[in-house]
Amino acid sequence: MYLSLLDSHPRVQWSTAVWPLGGIPRHSFLCWLVTLDCCPTRDRMIKWGLNVSPTCLLCNTANESRDHLFFQCDFWDRLLALVTRRCGFLGDQSWNGCLNNLITYQGTNCQRKLCLLAWQACIYFIWSERNNRLHRNIYRTHDAVFSLLDSTIRNMIATYIGTQGQAYPLLCSVCGSLKGINPSFHAIIGSRCFLSDRYGNISSTLFVLGFSFLQGLSNLGLWPH
Repeated sequence: MYLSLLDSHPRVQWSTAVWPLGGIPRHSFLCWLVTLDCCPTRDRMIKWGLNVSPTCLLCNTANESRDHLFFQCDFWDRLLALVTRRCGFLGDQSWNGCLNNLITYQGTNCQRKLCLLAWQACIYFIWSERNNRLHRNIYRTHDAVFSLLDSTIRNMIATYIGTQGQAYPLLCSVCGSLKGINPSFHAIIGSRCFLSDRYGNISSTLFVLGFSFLQGLSNLGLWPH
């Protein structure tokens, strides 16, 4: 009955980039809205007849729109530069161009998954920072936003260790390398440092506990960043 009530529409090409398996649901949902250009950016609010300033809240140098907020804003550029150095993906300078690059990405499964996680996290935290400045008058630097983004991705990758660790050994190894918590964990995309090789005789539970302990030391300033 449900399917009979639905209109038949062709499958969009960007579905696998917006709704990846194992992604973070709230990130994917926001990415879907941004892809459809349905977020209440200031250019759209003005079209609705609202009396709001058109200026971008992140850079204060240009009018806010989807394409500006996510690919032309200086704040986005600084945040994306921190992320791309760690996941090895160089995006395009336009929304459609970057989306097409992700759709046609030729890397391995774990490389693709990491790129999609990082890309969607960038979108989520940029929009979150914009809303915090607008509604709560809270301002954070791009480094502070990246720290939140980094923790979110590492926590998500940590969930793969127990469930999909065998399928994504390299992705799991990135869990300790995105922020550089310690050189011994350094295993960015393109390296040959696999979690299964280094910790092959240690259960995933012990690894998660050990990593949580090291992360706690790092947060307390007792472990070098």
